[in-house]
Amino acid sequence: MDIRELYEKRAKHWEKMKNFLDKHTQSDGLISVEDSETYAKMERDFDLMTANIERYERQGRIEGELNKIVPSYTIGNKGKYPISDLAAGANFMNDYHRNFLEAVRGNFRNDAAGYLREAIDSQGGYLVPTEMNEAIVTKLTQENVMRQLATVITTESKHKIPILASQPSASWIGEGQEIPLKDENFSQIELDAYKLAAGTKISNELLADSAYNLEDFFVEEFGKSLAAAEEDAFLNGGTDSDTSNRPTGVLVSVDSDSFVASSSKNQFDVDDLINLVYSLPRPYRQSACWLMHDSYLQKIRTQKSDYQYFWTPSIVEGEPEKLLGYPVYTSAYMPSAPTAQNAAGKPICLFGDFSRYYIADRGTRTFKPLYELFAISDLSAFLMIERVDGKLIDKGAMRLLKYKI
Repeated sequence: MDIRELYEKRAKHWEKMKNFLDKHTQSDGLISVEDSETYAKMERDFDLMTANIERYERQGRIEGELNKIVPSYTIGNKGKYPISDLAAGANFMNDYHRNFLEAVRGNFRNDAAGYLREAIDSQGGYLVPTEMNEAIVTKLTQENVMRQLATVITTESKHKIPILASQPSASWIGEGQEIPLKDENFSQIELDAYKLAAGTKISNELLADSAYNLEDFFVEEFGKSLAAAEEDAFLNGGTDSDTSNRPTGVLVSVDSDSFVASSSKNQFDVDDLINLVYSLPRPYRQSACWLMHDSYLQKIRTQKSDYQYFWTPSIVEGEPEKLLGYPVYTSAYMPSAPTAQNAAGKPICLFGDFSRYYIADRGTRTFKPLYELFAISDLSAFLMIERVDGKLIDKGAMRLLKYKI
């Protein structure tokens, strides 16, 4: 039976059920025991029809997935490995992961190196196994507050995000009148890929120790160093016109229309923070949070009115503390509190919807061994290279509090 016939049969049965209730419901809103049993059987039949429809739909989805043309991976000189074969795909990922770590310990001179996928990069290197790459991304998110707050996407090439440059308008019209449609203007934000590299050294003795968890070492070392460099760039990086080989930072993206000045040249108070909150359009406030340096956080936590602190401590483990009802996050790369004599015009804190900042990871990270560089010290060096970009795609989503000039 065609699935459309099943839908039609179920719809007719539903109408039959409704008509039965309308016909047999008594004045007190009840139906007889006999009619109740009949209606219960009609409900069971309806549930069976629904289960049949879901089964057909599930079969269609499975067939659609199996009929897709999926890419195959080239494994060194081993030829093509079709990932449509689930078992083969799982074996490939496990084999690649194991051979990668064995190759690292063996100076990439053993046969395992022929199994690995070399990175498409002018400086060479090898693609990081999927498991290790995911572990590094997890570490980056733990260490980098911007990855916790921003929207993170993965791309294979330059990625253009269309944004609405003018807002749509609504009009009151009479019955039968033509609805006026305003021509909307769109622009595009382009996310590129800037190269970020981190290096680490390890003794050859430890490298050769099979009991040592080499993968955890790389994840910890590379994750922390990459996260620190990323967070700095995502906040203080280059501008749209001068990237300086870094992503565009939030602090340099906030324009003059998004500045809110404090009431004094050398200090700020809670009223300034309240004014900052309400300077942000209401739609953005629903997902907004604070971001500041610890030195400002210390100042804010000591402020109070009528012996009541404005700070709201978290009562749920893992949840951020709140200021004026909004979550508070800190970063060592936000501007620190200046001296009172040198405060005029300096930034204090950011408030806004950080999901409007996009971080684009370009493909998989690559790994490059440097065995000879520190050989005289019986050490081996390794590089982890990633390509990433970040941009604030909606400047209206962010506000910056600054000291009054």
